[in-house]
Amino acid sequence: MDNEGEKKMTQFPSGFLWGAATSAHQIEGGNTKNDWYRWETDPKRIARLKAEGKNPDDYISGSACDFRHRYREDIKRAAEELHTNAFRFSIEWSRVEPEEGRWDETEIAYYRDVVKTCREFGIEPIVTLWHWTLPLWASQKGGWLWRGVTARWLQYVERMVRELGNDVKIWITINEPTVYVGYGCLAGEAPPGFRNPWKAIETMYALSYAHAEAYELIHHMSPRKDVQVGIAAGLQWITPWSHNIINDVAAFIRRFFAMRWFFMLAKKKQDFVGVNYYRHFQIRVNPKLPRWGLFWHEPVERQSDMGWELVPEGLYHVCRWAWKKFRKPIYITEYGLADETDTWRAWYLAEGVRQAARLRADGVDLRGFLVWSLIDNFEMPPPMSFWPKFGLQTRERVWRSSARVWAEIARTNGAFVADERRHDAE
Repeated sequence: MDNEGEKKMTQFPSGFLWGAATSAHQIEGGNTKNDWYRWETDPKRIARLKAEGKNPDDYISGSACDFRHRYREDIKRAAEELHTNAFRFSIEWSRVEPEEGRWDETEIAYYRDVVKTCREFGIEPIVTLWHWTLPLWASQKGGWLWRGVTARWLQYVERMVRELGNDVKIWITINEPTVYVGYGCLAGEAPPGFRNPWKAIETMYALSYAHAEAYELIHHMSPRKDVQVGIAAGLQWITPWSHNIINDVAAFIRRFFAMRWFFMLAKKKQDFVGVNYYRHFQIRVNPKLPRWGLFWHEPVERQSDMGWELVPEGLYHVCRWAWKKFRKPIYITEYGLADETDTWRAWYLAEGVRQAARLRADGVDLRGFLVWSLIDNFEMPPPMSFWPKFGLQTRERVWRSSARVWAEIARTNGAFVADERRHDAE
């Protein structure tokens, strides 16, 4: 590498976390005790899928990826073949407390062993306590709008910290609260199935309170002095399609609800900011366009199978915003795309790491980078299906070619793509 290349290279620090992210409901399978499974198997939804000529089996989580029985193999391969040193997964509340007040010791032992398996293979477990699914018993009482939910939530948090706290340093309390509220409480396209802005506001306040209380509890209970607690926020890079007062105001409002609102409610109860980044939105207010053109982009060549524009630069902007706003360490807790043919994934991963290097060069305390996802899984945002392929490997555990790029990034601590002249990943 010449001097010019050396200047462009940013050394990621020793101990920087490279890994992959998952969630329990999407990879474990075999769970019928939560509200999402009930939603997926609703007879009206099944009838609608059949009427549209779709196979309902593709839209029900079912056995998912069977991580529940293959976790040791999956974690071992992530360490030895993918060279990663971090793994984000979630605990399924409905597994460990299938009925109110009754703990399933077998399921608790399972999660305990997942954590210990990570440690055995030199992987930092990053544990999410709530990734959108609620036990049926809690959902049937009103979910996050049930007056007693916070007390039950804290008992669940307390039990998990007591069981796993010695081996877990990084806890994520809540995953993507604004996305959950958007899909579930405004659009009505996912549980809890509201189309009610007032209930959306109530739910957001309930989630922020649940996070704040869990933050205090984990710090009080954890046996580790180095424990870190935060949320994983779904952040979007939002820009006006063109600068005029209407587009600018609309973009500001969208940024507030997508990026600022929950943080404002959660206040300072975070040791880090987890950033999930997938999408760039251009705001173009035009009543002649669908949905008034509020989420608009010109046709682009580089887009995911879900039609999302692929803009790695947005990762830089949302992480930079979070750093300037909070001055807290940043973890990229999800970054990926649906790409069944693996056309863009290698390029997208490499460009994301270049943006991460840019953040480090600009003084941002970025400490980890996790790809969504380790395995093709049951994707929970609509369409709630197996067809979007986000995995570095298939459900049959076959690595995609792009996984070699991520493996080299992890093995070399980012140096694989630090020299801008290298285009192995394209």
